[in-house]
Amino acid sequence: MMAPATGNMSNERARGGRVRRGFSLAELMISIGILAVGLTMAGTLFPAALHAGRESLKDVLGSIICENGLALAKARWASLTDEEFEADSGALKDFRDVPKRLLDGTIRPEPLKVLADDGPDRPNFLTGAELAYPLGDETSMLGFVLMMRPVDDDKEPKTFEGYQLVATSYRRSLPPPFYAPGPHGLVVCRPITGNLSGETVNSYRKEGDGLLRAGSPLIERATGSFATITQAQLNGVNGMLDHTFKVEGSSSPFFVVVEINPLETDPNTGEKLVLRLSPAMATMVTRTGLTGQWVRSPGE
Repeated sequence: MMAPATGNMSNERARGGRVRRGFSLAELMISIGILAVGLTMAGTLFPAALHAGRESLKDVLGSIICENGLALAKARWASLTDEEFEADSGALKDFRDVPKRLLDGTIRPEPLKVLADDGPDRPNFLTGAELAYPLGDETSMLGFVLMMRPVDDDKEPKTFEGYQLVATSYRRSLPPPFYAPGPHGLVVCRPITGNLSGETVNSYRKEGDGLLRAGSPLIERATGSFATITQAQLNGVNGMLDHTFKVEGSSSPFFVVVEINPLETDPNTGEKLVLRLSPAMATMVTRTGLTGQWVRSPGE
């Protein structure tokens, strides 16, 4: 004869002799609450991860485009002939004749000038197809702009050390002008005069009003140093920078990189509309010692 069971059977049977099956409503509600909190916390990580991934891709691709642009510019500059310099009455000839312009026995400091962008008055240096990335793809939304200035570190009156090149890569928001009829975007370097205070910049020169755009580099023309505009007011006059950099004087000339739609104009000013965000992706600065036959002695 089997001995009778002893002790509680609360783990096996509920009251009334019924076997307990499943979970209670309270247990389910607690489990669902914990699951919801976990999913919510995990969900908040996805947008941040996606944004970080996009920014990383933008930085890497932008740097590659800048490197290609600088290499192309150096190769093109080294191959220019005197005939090509003389044929271009604009910036190219101006760059070549820098050593002839002397001030107090030294080469006068020269600011950055636009060497290549989508502007109609750009120098005859690179074609629109050469400014595109990949090279020669006129339908591409990717490309770069170039700025350049001569440098003279040792202040010797008969020599100068070469040129500083600045490249900014971009991704257009509108198709390039040769892609299709209709609205299109031109990416250009625009000069402004800015007043810096810590990480805040104000542009107040008339032709610079409204040109500050989030994402654009703020490039000091005297040195080539730059910071990125992280925030800009809707009027495009005031903005915040990602870091501070020292400039001489209370105000300095800068370049910003913006995209304009030449088919639309501002009803108040009649000027071409500047799109709200800068197309800039990355900015890179380098030097080239290609002076060659274009170094001139004083008085030549």
